[in-house]
Amino acid sequence: MRRLIACQECKRQWDVTRYQVGQKLRCVCSHVMEVPRLRSHTPDVHHCEACGAARSDAGSACTYCGATPVADSARMSLICPLCFHRTPKASQFCSTCGESIHATELNAKTGKLTCPRCEKPKLVNRKIGAYFVDECPSCSGMWVEYETFKRLVKQQAARAQEEVNGARTGGPSKSSLTEKVAYIKCPDCQKMMNRFNFARVSGVVVDECHEHGAWLDSDELAKIAAYVATGGLKHTQTLDELDAKVEAVRSREQLANPMHQIPHYTSDREHATPLGGVLELLAKLF
Repeated sequence: MRRLIACQECKRQWDVTRYQVGQKLRCVCSHVMEVPRLRSHTPDVHHCEACGAARSDAGSACTYCGATPVADSARMSLICPLCFHRTPKASQFCSTCGESIHATELNAKTGKLTCPRCEKPKLVNRKIGAYFVDECPSCSGMWVEYETFKRLVKQQAARAQEEVNGARTGGPSKSSLTEKVAYIKCPDCQKMMNRFNFARVSGVVVDECHEHGAWLDSDELAKIAAYVATGGLKHTQTLDELDAKVEAVRSREQLANPMHQIPHYTSDREHATPLGGVLELLAKLF
């Protein structure tokens, strides 16, 4: 059974499955929390665990996203950090209270990471909208986990969309790749991180650790949000579709003329890395 709790002070959610009931833990905001004893709750479905929308019929598919509710109580192995009701293991929202679930594992390194750019300052916890990140007080860079990264982009892009609504644009808002290439270490495992162009053509180069998360420099979240809000994801999808069509033609030509070497076509997009897969997730949200 996966156990989550929420800090009463800052509301940040933590995965405390490996800790004992009654054990006291300190949140990154310094508030002391206590691992609660699990109470027996009968699953009571009121919300969609995929999108959080209210359900009129607990047994039918969600009218908003089409997700089918989990009927097997044995699969409800996640405990909501707010209402402590059981919800399906892969829930993004509690099926009882509808609370968004985005817990982070609480460990010895939480709140003690150093900035990969400045190297010395300790990262401090701060809230951006509904989500928490670890920020450098010196350069304002941010360390975010994969799930938080996806949700932050969606949140910030929605805000940017409000600003561009009604305004005519000449296409996606891209950034110039002018920064000096400098590889940095993951704040968690200290291994060198990979660099990738978000959505392949946005011009925003993000540093990522496949196991732990992504590092965003001070202005990168705003640039990513602007790219998404001005139709950037659709632009990237168009390039992907073009690549697929050209590759299909190339394959047919290669089969028809096996001895003929056909020049390989590449668009202006860069190769994706594991975190680049966030694009496909975000594309489903807009």
